[in-house]
This record gives sequence, structure tokens and C-alpha cells, in this order.
Amino acid sequence: MLGCVVSFGVSVAAIRFLMGYIKKNDFKIFGYYRIVLGGIIVVSAAVQTFLA
Repeated sequence: MLGCVVSFGVSVAAIRFLMGYIKKNDFKIFGYYRIVLGGIIVVSAAVQTFLA
């Protein structure tokens, strides 16, 4: 039960933080983050495929 309460509190805090960030800034950093993460995943999959 305590875990549910803590996870709810953390999720509310995360949503408030992100909503405040979005009000003040735009989505550029999220776009860059997704592009970099996608590149890392593609390279990782290619390396694993060629090494297997």
C-alpha cells in the first residue's frame, strides 16, 4: 500500500514538473533526445546483428 502511495506522489510531481517545463519551453529538447536515443538503438541493434 505504501508503494502505491509513493508512486502516486512521484507521478504527480513528475507531471507537474513536465507541465511547468512545457509552459515555459518548447519541445526541441525532447525531439533531440528522441533522435539521439533512436540512433543509439539503431546502432546497438546493428552491432548485435553483425556480432551474432
